[in-house]
Amino acid sequence: MNAVVMAGGLGTRLHPLTCLLPKPMLPLFDRPLISYILQKLQLSGVSRAVLTLHYCPESIEQYLGDGAALGLQLTYAVEPQPLGTAGSVRHAAPGASETLLVLSGDVLFGFELIPAFEFHRQKGALATLLLLRHHDPRGFGIAALDREGRITRYMEKPAVPHEIFSNLVNTGTYFLEPEVLELVPPGTFFDFSRDLFPLLLARKMPLYGYVVEGFWSDLGTFAAYRQAHNLAFAGEGGITVPGEEVSPGIWMEQHVNIAGGVQLLPPLFLGAGACLEEGAVAGPAAVIGAGSYLSRGSSVGRSILGPGNRLGAGAVLEGALLGANNLIGAYSRLGEMVVLGGECCLAEHCLLEEVKIWPRLTLPPHTRLSQTVIDS
Repeated sequence: MNAVVMAGGLGTRLHPLTCLLPKPMLPLFDRPLISYILQKLQLSGVSRAVLTLHYCPESIEQYLGDGAALGLQLTYAVEPQPLGTAGSVRHAAPGASETLLVLSGDVLFGFELIPAFEFHRQKGALATLLLLRHHDPRGFGIAALDREGRITRYMEKPAVPHEIFSNLVNTGTYFLEPEVLELVPPGTFFDFSRDLFPLLLARKMPLYGYVVEGFWSDLGTFAAYRQAHNLAFAGEGGITVPGEEVSPGIWMEQHVNIAGGVQLLPPLFLGAGACLEEGAVAGPAAVIGAGSYLSRGSSVGRSILGPGNRLGAGAVLEGALLGANNLIGAYSRLGEMVVLGGECCLAEHCLLEEVKIWPRLTLPPHTRLSQTVIDS
């Protein structure tokens, strides 16, 4: 089975975390999201995959290379301009001669792919959408099925509640026959949900839906990003916390340096080379990225830190999300939903609540901010 992974999106809903990197490279426990997706493909029998790229393509290509480390053969198709979901797949696989598995490069899922592939073949479908029952289908594409699993109605993101006719939501995962891609005009912006699927329905072509069970999350919000880590801590969500579980609920990578008097509160992940000085407190529900440094008396709880962050003495993070390589001054406090994009420098005694700060910005001492976005 061959796959096309759509990995060219801008990830704007996760700015400023994704200002310096594409969304598929967003770290989960120090490993990019895309690596979990490709691992799932390899375990499902996929041997070759094409990644569609557009935003910061070099970062993905440099990290994944030819895919040998993941047991896959990877190639890349960089879009000259945004082509939409269907347009990007047509661009990536113009000469496809067999069934393609198409999926998003910015979701986590725990459901099985092989039974859906067998269903697709059994039904003689041209396209099969993998659908999931969802308690709140707003904000998703939704589908209705007949008794045979054929899609009879499809709508992308109903605008008002009375338009919701189904709780079966589109997971963005499809099996497609090559003939379907021939319906996509080359070099043109064309979307699966808004253009291709309605076209298949209008022409009464065999469009099917397969209902999957298990975890699925579009990591398109800060809440979903945080939830993915918390579910992994709980042994759910389709991913495993890396490193060694040195005590219940505490995972460490190699070469972590912990001084005396440090408190480690589960659940907690410490990335490779992290360093915690005397009196530091790490956890609960904290992810501390590789090479991060917690100075004496600093504290990190319910927060996610990318690699290379450094906290000054007595700094406190509670409910914050940090990209890579930020410097937090001594006795600063970052509270709920503070998001730093990366490479920011906060001087001492800053106090932030519900603040989004774009990358590479500097705040002077004693800065006080709340409910603010600083993007330049």
